Amino acid sequence: MAALGLNRIRKMRDRRFSKSCVNRGRPRRAAPTVRSMSHKFAAACFAIFVACSANSSTTVQKRARTFDCSNPNAYRLVVEDDLSIVVGDDVVSKIKLPREGEFKNFSLNSVEKKKAGFEIKVDWGSGIDHYEVEFNFSCRRNSFYLYRVKKVSYSTKNRDSGSFLDQRRIKVTRPNLPIDKFVMTKYL
Repeated sequence: MAALGLNRIRKMRDRRFSKSCVNRGRPRRAAPTVRSMSHKFAAACFAIFVACSANSSTTVQKRARTFDCSNPNAYRLVVEDDLSIVVGDDVVSKIKLPREGEFKNFSLNSVEKKKAGFEIKVDWGSGIDHYEVEFNFSCRRNSFYLYRVKKVSYSTKNRDSGSFLDQRRIKVTRPNLPIDKFVMTKYL
């Protein structure tokens, strides 16, 4: 978008100088250099960027406070539209759950606190293909990390046989990912 604005300025400058010089019969004046205009344009863009980032920094949700995530009584897991980790009245972290229509028959089966973290179990699919996924989070350095994902896939080998979900595959991954970077839909 910045390049588009710079090109527009160049075209206007070229038209103005070429018309004024040719019509009056004088030799053409040297146009302002692109270099000087680009520096001015860059400086203006930078000033706008700094002003906007200063205003938006107040809307960024900051971590409420540090808490001992290894203590299961120090936080709560609240499920509404999304899964929130709450300390006191402050939301420390939020996991976005898939919306209706993103994954067929998506269901959040359970959210359980464990000794040093928590576990989320979900499933989704149909009568031909079905998936069960287990996400395990552990506490390290007063934050949660996704350390294990177990995905069990059930599929139907021969649809005409009448035997459905007869093939089972298990895949376990160990991503070691901070909860702030976790996106559930990537693992479903």
